Amino acid sequence: MVDISTSAGTFHIADCLDRAIVRHAERQADLTAFVLRATGLFESLSDAQLPEAFLLELAAVIELQVWEQQGSAGIWIPVCQRPRKQHFSYRVGR
Repeated sequence: MVDISTSAGTFHIADCLDRAIVRHAERQADLTAFVLRATGLFESLSDAQLPEAFLLELAAVIELQVWEQQGSAGIWIPVCQRPRKQHFSYRVGR
């Protein structure tokens, strides 16, 4: 059991939920690293000094794009405008 203290009180999280959260975070980190490598903007990811908030937001956008590509729940989510000239391309998932 993991306890998380917040201003709203203490929340008790079961170990299985804690492990699921960690697996999801690891997956998001892997996807974000994959996309950053695919852009070719950095010689190596160790050279990329990006703010944590940016990386978290990028991971969320990538997850939405994956859902869009997979047709999750039969909905289409316009994540971003597609560039007219693609400077790079990548496909996550399939």
